[in-house]
Amino acid sequence: MAATSGSDMQLTDTTANPSAGRPGAVTFIFPREETPFATRIIMHKNSKWTPGAHWHERYVEYFRVLQGRVRIITNGMPREVVESDGEQQIDKYVVHEFMRADVDAESGEGDDADVVVEERVEPADGTKEVFFRNVFGVLQDSDRAFGRWTALQITLTCAHLDNFDVYLAGPLQYYATHVIHAIAKVCGPMAGFQPWYNNYTPERMRSIAASACNTHSKVA
Repeated sequence: MAATSGSDMQLTDTTANPSAGRPGAVTFIFPREETPFATRIIMHKNSKWTPGAHWHERYVEYFRVLQGRVRIITNGMPREVVESDGEQQIDKYVVHEFMRADVDAESGEGDDADVVVEERVEPADGTKEVFFRNVFGVLQDSDRAFGRWTALQITLTCAHLDNFDVYLAGPLQYYATHVIHAIAKVCGPMAGFQPWYNNYTPERMRSIAASACNTHSKVA
């Protein structure tokens, strides 16, 4: 397996960035002093973005709509949520996904505004922000540093930071995802990849990342 490894990778320093995202689709605003451990997610007008179906095993997730309409799918059951519905609790092991409620609308027929949600987890230890910062950092550096191995790197990060994507829907989904994560945990380091990187993780959060992943970053 050939990939750029360790300190040879030229990664962008995103540690001071207050936000990240995909242009025109979604913006993640990282926790601020007034909202510690809560990430604000803005799904822009006409966006089809979704995080994909996934679950968590170490954290309970709380989800609150601040503006617009959101479609939340939990264990295959969709429902629409708005601000007046208040905070939604998503328990451990519950497969969930969210998106704009007008995601299926034809161009020009959807809601004429951004949709804004706020997400937090319990226990509130900062791991979620470490995850978001590293995933978006990898996506930003995909062409220059990770190339065709981007999916392996992201899977390695997911495997260590409690994000279990559904790769095979159905009764075997739990086993399939855990097998894929186990493979990533072996093959990722062999390719020179790490669960998280100093370049994407603010210094104040590196001890959190190291504890969550039981590892230390080697890239300065």
